[in-house]
Amino acid sequence: ISSAQISKSGDSDVASAVRRVTGVTVEGGKYVYVRGLGDRYSKTTLNAAEVPGLDPNRNTVQMDLFPTNLIDNILVYKTFSPNLPGDFTG
Repeated sequence: ISSAQISKSGDSDVASAVRRVTGVTVEGGKYVYVRGLGDRYSKTTLNAAEVPGLDPNRNTVQMDLFPTNLIDNILVYKTFSPNLPGDFTG
């Protein structure tokens, strides 16, 4: 999702913006699920560095914390890729 698409949509945070991606749902208004898999199987990276979650019982970050005006683009990977960490699934 490019910054131009985000600005056209008027979404205020990343959680709202990623809802527009096919196969992505947002649980509780903040946790991103890809293709119905729970947050256990999701990883969040920011500038190629893994972002740790705030909740010790979850593997993902609350996406409603990131305002869209700070984001240049959002990449959603729905399949494995060799350039991603080994424990990555979505």
